[in-house]
Amino acid sequence: MSLLTFIKKDTPVHRLNPLTKMFMIGILWIVAFVSANMIVMLAVLVFNIIIWFIGKIPFSNLKILLGVVAIVGILMIVIQGFFWHPTGEYTTLFSLLGKDFLLEGALFGLTLAVKLLAIASAIPILVMTTPVSPFMAALAALKLPFKFIFVFGTAMRLVPLVQEVFDEIREAQRLRGHNITRMNLWKKITKGYLPLFIPLLLSLLRKTNDMDIAIESRAFGAPVKRSYLEDVSLKGRDYLTMIVVFAFGAGLMWLSSYMGWGAGVTGWMAPAVVP
Repeated sequence: MSLLTFIKKDTPVHRLNPLTKMFMIGILWIVAFVSANMIVMLAVLVFNIIIWFIGKIPFSNLKILLGVVAIVGILMIVIQGFFWHPTGEYTTLFSLLGKDFLLEGALFGLTLAVKLLAIASAIPILVMTTPVSPFMAALAALKLPFKFIFVFGTAMRLVPLVQEVFDEIREAQRLRGHNITRMNLWKKITKGYLPLFIPLLLSLLRKTNDMDIAIESRAFGAPVKRSYLEDVSLKGRDYLTMIVVFAFGAGLMWLSSYMGWGAGVTGWMAPAVVP
């Protein structure tokens, strides 16, 4: 299942106003971008996982995020461990080809990986619990240009559509004896996936043409005041959620200031281990 596919369920997260969920993600992203404290990043990540549980978002998608972040995280740890420039005392774990691998650099790289996971895990909270129509109505309530709203909403619909069409073509080819799972890596690239992209491209071009005709027949771009069927007015639960999230974000910002803004709990300027 795609990370951008809406899941129709009846949960407290689904019933929240899209504006409330955008506010929630905005607060979490501000904290994640401003701070690089490991404790704070883990707190944001745990908060996201709790929202995933409440919203009944499949945790299989979290495995996908963990896999991607694990690869990026290993690269970050290696690069920061060897090329991190200390400004004070530092701790050397080992040396390779005359280059020291520093504990502080590795810790900073690990924190960046956790930061990336905390930021990415917040996105499904909005897109997987909010239908496209209320989301577009919420963007309109923010007085954003309609063309931008339309492009953004179309992109949210397009990603799951591409995956769906690709799966249909792959299953159709498998029925004809084109089984990618039995191929090695090179054949998967040259003879497996490459032949699938031609019918995928043709199918998407056909759907794009149909969409172009549909929006033109509905006077897209006409200088009129648009109305929306979706009600995006805030309710009591939305105000309560905003207060809780704002207090949580403010608490994490204070914690970052108190413990240190950098990797670890004392800031990246301090050594991770006192020699």
